[in-house]
Amino acid sequence: SLPNGQADPMPMNDTMTSVIIICDIMAGGTYTIGGTGSDYASFAAAITAMTGCGIGGPVIFSVQPGTYTAQVNIPAIAGASATNTITFQSSTGIPADVTVTYTATGTADNWVIRLDGADYVTLKNMTIKSAATGSNGRVIELINGANYNTIEGNVIESVPNTTTSTTVGIYSGSTTDEYNVITGNTIRYGYYSIYIIATSGSPENGNIIEDNTLEAWYYYAVYQQYQYDHII
Repeated sequence: SLPNGQADPMPMNDTMTSVIIICDIMAGGTYTIGGTGSDYASFAAAITAMTGCGIGGPVIFSVQPGTYTAQVNIPAIAGASATNTITFQSSTGIPADVTVTYTATGTADNWVIRLDGADYVTLKNMTIKSAATGSNGRVIELINGANYNTIEGNVIESVPNTTTSTTVGIYSGSTTDEYNVITGNTIRYGYYSIYIIATSGSPENGNIIEDNTLEAWYYYAVYQQYQYDHII
């Protein structure tokens, strides 16, 4: 060929590159986290395995007994749906057997487990607690359009004996997060047990709070605004 209307003086440097990306979708099934011989050593490893190519069926992560000191960020997962749900649960079904804990250092990392645009995720039968003292003790945060999630049967502990509003058991306050179910949990401490706020211009729909035990909160047990079809 004649690039630029003249013969190419160095044809040896002409290249064409083809990149083939091979990606394995996580098959539906039950996988283990933690403990000897588990499928994944940590929550982070399990989440990374899903975020690469998504999931192809309902997935259950059976978390082995122990204390997991880490922030757990769960983003949107490709393939998640009402059928292909994602569940993180204590392998024994006993919340005291699995503890997930983290000490926030400021407002930027003020959460233990964050559902960051995640949909169709269930957190079940675990103890999830902030190890902070004084302030910055949000435990579970829903953000960036986290919808159709279930928080069930957990023990959730914020900061005890606090008068600071940055301590909350379950928090959704800056984005529209809808059709989430919070049921059967014991939520202790914090300025609020549950804080769910939308805006007048973008109210939230279908959030359900039921059958929870709320203990030793400072200011409000449940603080909510701009909710439609909301059940408490």
